[in-house]
Amino acid sequence: MKQDIINTVQKALDSLNAEWGVTLPDIEVELPKDEAMGDIAITVAMRLTKLLKKPPRKIAEEIIGK
Repeated sequence: MKQDIINTVQKALDSLNAEWGVTLPDIEVELPKDEAMGDIAITVAMRLTKLLKKPPRKIAEEIIGK
């Protein structure tokens, strides 16, 4: 399941990177420290913040949109 998530996110990032044109970081799937935050955490949006000069929530929404 973890690899399926990584593949799905990678596909979305590859599609968006045609517009972004940056070096994409590795995708890491983690368990959130606080269970109220969900079942899994993917921090790629946080790591793209400085490269894209956008808030992580905006980046995450773009990824989800793909």
